[in-house]
Amino acid sequence: MEKKFVQTELYFGLSQGNGNIISDAAWNIFVKEHVSRTFPQGFTILTSEGTWMNETEKKLRGERSHIIISLNKMTPLLSRGIDSLRIMYKELFQQQFVLRVDKKASADF
Repeated sequence: MEKKFVQTELYFGLSQGNGNIISDAAWNIFVKEHVSRTFPQGFTILTSEGTWMNETEKKLRGERSHIIISLNKMTPLLSRGIDSLRIMYKELFQQQFVLRVDKKASADF
């Protein structure tokens, strides 16, 4: 029987402002220490290529990225935890943005 959830998607770019790329090791530590605590019921990680408009240069730029997807029962506490995760990533890895998308979902396991 299907149940109602919120599907949260977070888009994490891997290019830093200084030209460095966030290493797989650094990413894996971030996931183990922070993402798994935010989504203890589970999540999926997709590796992707993202494109975004660099407003300073007025050019489209591309970068490797990871997308985290989690089905959850959204609560105010979880929502704050997700936003804290985004802030932490931006501070740790000098990122401008971490895109968050929440949408209603029905799922059956």
